[in-house]
Amino acid sequence: METDNWFNLTLYSLFTLSVVVIGLPLGARLLFYSLKRLIIIGNNPHSENLLIKKFGKTPLETFFVGSFLVVVSIWYLLFDRGGALLTLGFKITQFLAS
Repeated sequence: METDNWFNLTLYSLFTLSVVVIGLPLGARLLFYSLKRLIIIGNNPHSENLLIKKFGKTPLETFFVGSFLVVVSIWYLLFDRGGALLTLGFKITQFLAS
């Protein structure tokens, strides 16, 4: 993404930080709890009062959602066009220098 004005720089920075703060931890948490639940009680459906039920009806579904979030977050932060997390500081300093 080109960061040639304040709006684009703000969008790029906020999206990158939201992936770090929301996407990666949420994916890791879903992955951990779904694996824990798969090992302990198997692939029985989640009970109605759990928040995790919003992401999937069974632990296997939440496992796939969590692994997808983790893989996509790592790909975006480290590999996509040089890694958004790795190039964020450079893009901010380059924008402020121009």
